[in-house]
Amino acid sequence: MLFDKVDPALLYVFDAGEEPSPGEEERLGKFVVRVNYRERSKLINSVRTGGMVPTITLRDKKRYELVDGEL
Repeated sequence: MLFDKVDPALLYVFDAGEEPSPGEEERLGKFVVRVNYRERSKLINSVRTGGMVPTITLRDKKRYELVDGEL
C-alpha cells in the first residue's frame, strides 16, 4: 500500500500476473482509494480508479510513500 503525497489517496498495489512483453516495463495493478473525500458537502470513501501502472512509476519517493508491504 502506498500513500500519494501529491494528490492525497491510498494506492492498493498488487501483482496482476501480467508478464511484460520483451522491452516492456514490469507493471502492477492498482486501485486508488480516496478516504474522507469531499463531494457535495459530504465526506465519502471511494475507489476512484483502477488499472495497470509501471512499477518504476510507483517507486517515485517524492510522490509515493510506502505504507505497508513492498514493491
